[in-house]
Amino acid sequence: MLSILHIMLIFILITMIGYILSMNKEYKLLNFRIKFTLGGILLFLGKEYKPAKEKPIRKEMHVLFIAVAFLGIALFYLFFLPIIINMVKSFIEFIYGYTSLPPQPTLIPIPFLLQYKELAVYLIIAIAIGVIVHELSHAIVALREGVKIRSWGIGMLFLFPIAFVELDEEQFTQAPPRSKINIATAGIFSNAVVSLTAFTLLLIISNILPSLGVISTAIVVNNVDCSICNTTLCPAQQINISDGDIIVAIDNLRIYTPNDVEKILENKKIGDAVSLKICSNNKCNEKSVVLNAINMKIYNEKGLEIPCLGISMAQTMIFEKNGLFYRYPAIENLIMHLNFIFIVNFSLYVLNAIPFVISDGSIFIKALSEILTPLKLISSKKILDLFNITILIIAIVISSYVFLRFTP
Repeated sequence: MLSILHIMLIFILITMIGYILSMNKEYKLLNFRIKFTLGGILLFLGKEYKPAKEKPIRKEMHVLFIAVAFLGIALFYLFFLPIIINMVKSFIEFIYGYTSLPPQPTLIPIPFLLQYKELAVYLIIAIAIGVIVHELSHAIVALREGVKIRSWGIGMLFLFPIAFVELDEEQFTQAPPRSKINIATAGIFSNAVVSLTAFTLLLIISNILPSLGVISTAIVVNNVDCSICNTTLCPAQQINISDGDIIVAIDNLRIYTPNDVEKILENKKIGDAVSLKICSNNKCNEKSVVLNAINMKIYNEKGLEIPCLGISMAQTMIFEKNGLFYRYPAIENLIMHLNFIFIVNFSLYVLNAIPFVISDGSIFIKALSEILTPLKLISSKKILDLFNITILIIAIVISSYVFLRFTP
């Protein structure tokens, strides 16, 4: 886990050195351009696109863009900010010993999460959808508002994969405030729509699922692995447990999570017999086995002789109907994808809506201040930007520390 932190620090250091040495200049690589930024690197891939014909966004959509952007700002201060404040408060209480439990991290850097291979695919696909939709919306609206696209590309910012659209800076600066607002809020609006769509689909699915049976969770066997035990013939092999089998109970105790299995095994000793209720191929069977091995990983880490089954396992969604337990991997995968798409796009929506120097929200407020003069002081002094970026940095630092220090 620390190796990920080391990679991030090395990446940030290299890109910062590149940024300082390049003095904000671009480098040619074949037909592409490369540019270093603070904590990141950009690769310009696309060609120039000129507006074929100006067709500005209609007034109704303009108003909707603004309303959705302000809703995103409100959600940050009413929803995200209280969560961050509670995390900081809990962290202080934990540091000073008022509580023994560390706080729940709120803003974990994406690279830290990619170590969980079972989640990485869902996360990468959700990020790709969110980023592509976001930048494509900027590009389409910019062309409609008469602003040329110089290029587009991909990059890494603090090891976070990004895509971007490079607008003609001079044309954008000279564009009327309304056009600037439309271009800035287009990405915000698109992420809001994607997150709302994913949430709506999740609601529809949740209303359909009960027809398949009573929804619950159990344990699915990812693979049988006797190497984690101190024997070549572990209990899982003895009773012919296979990959994909569902374990719903041990010693007549219902199993819902891997933690339930671990707790039961912690209260067993070598030589004890256990009974497992295992379901596969629409049938359930009771299988008994004597625990003849210890978990070597736990023994090496803690010196405890905890019995070992010899399986790697994960929590899975199951449906109980007529005394049988069924699993539908396709439905489970769809729900996981929609959950990640919702979470990622909702986060992009809210975090891009607030002003914090490099966000669309900062450009939005600046453009709006050209129309609403009371906003000029806030925009010119970057008051909201500085407040928001301070809050986000504190949240990221504390979340990273707690995640790296206390997450197994």
